[in-house]
Amino acid sequence: MDSLDIFRKIPIFNELNNEEIDRIFTIAQKSSFKLGDIIFSEGDKGDGFYLIVRGEVKIAIKINTIGEEILSLLKGNVHFGEMTLIDDKPRSANAIAETDVICLYFDKDKFNKIIDDDISLGNKIRKGFLKTFSKRLRTTDNNVKRIISILKNNEERDNTEEEIKPTDEVPRKGELNMEKGNKTTEGEGEINHEFTNNGE
Repeated sequence: MDSLDIFRKIPIFNELNNEEIDRIFTIAQKSSFKLGDIIFSEGDKGDGFYLIVRGEVKIAIKINTIGEEILSLLKGNVHFGEMTLIDDKPRSANAIAETDVICLYFDKDKFNKIIDDDISLGNKIRKGFLKTFSKRLRTTDNNVKRIISILKNNEERDNTEEEIKPTDEVPRKGELNMEKGNKTTEGEGEINHEFTNNGE
């Protein structure tokens, strides 16, 4: 595996010189995943990030009223899980292998030590991260708008169904006939009373 060939294709590394790339490559760990393998789950502790060498990875979240919502499908020469470098919060989404996948894994502590010890190298990588974050933020905004639209449509549909739901029970045919049979007019009541009295 030629580190130069791999890293030159990665936006966060493409400004590094050969020596800097070699330094980064020394901490990379090769990781392989089979189709359907969970690379990490939402809520997991973030301890590093991944760089896809080959294959495809699905980034998705679970939404109660919708189910699985795919945020992105990532292919070779793309990194993911890098938010762990910025904060210590748990993973915000699931990463699942959509094909057999080969990744390079970078431990958070080791990676941060390299970019903190070398200011020039660190600035180049941070600049690359900012470019990537900006691009992904725009994509995320579009996904959020789409999710909100789906949720609103579901809510409006539920409200409409609630409005047209019948509130009064319709009498069954037998009950309607019984009501007709028991109903008498004022005159009929008086006649019946007279017959009763005469019989007594």
